[in-house]
Amino acid sequence: MDWETFIKETSVFTIALGIIALLVRSIIINKFNKDFETYRIRYLKLHHDRSQVIRELYSRLVKMQRSMASFMKPFQTVGEQSQDEKADVAREDANAFIEYYQMNSIFFQKEICELLDDINKRFLEVWVDFTSYLGEPHDSQERIEKRKAWTNAWEVITEKIPEIESELRDEFRKLLGVQ
Repeated sequence: MDWETFIKETSVFTIALGIIALLVRSIIINKFNKDFETYRIRYLKLHHDRSQVIRELYSRLVKMQRSMASFMKPFQTVGEQSQDEKADVAREDANAFIEYYQMNSIFFQKEICELLDDINKRFLEVWVDFTSYLGEPHDSQERIEKRKAWTNAWEVITEKIPEIESELRDEFRKLLGVQ
């Protein structure tokens, strides 16, 4: 074998190897791009769905907060709905919030679920305490207990729950990327 034949055969082999390498590279890049696009579409869909759930859940939370505050505020003005009507609205809003949250809790990390569970727990506790004393008290001790329950409910509704809501809003903003 002479040098000329050796160089021709080596050149053909090198060119063939280069073409094969380009084809393999092209196949790998196409596969990567396809996988990346599939992942991107799936992630965008999840982010869109999650943002819709956050919007609806937060809307229901605010609605529940307002109706509970209206029901439990210490001074009821003339012309407002009756306590029974306010109780019905607050109960419906609370049930709507809880049901929606439970059906969509899968969209949230454990820490966010803990905040939502804490809010739910506090609303339930003040609801039970507050509604236990509805109606006219029979004696001065019952009147004192009613006032304590009312004061505690108002404090939880206007101070403690808003603190948790603020933390929850911050977490939602992080999820949505709108800090």
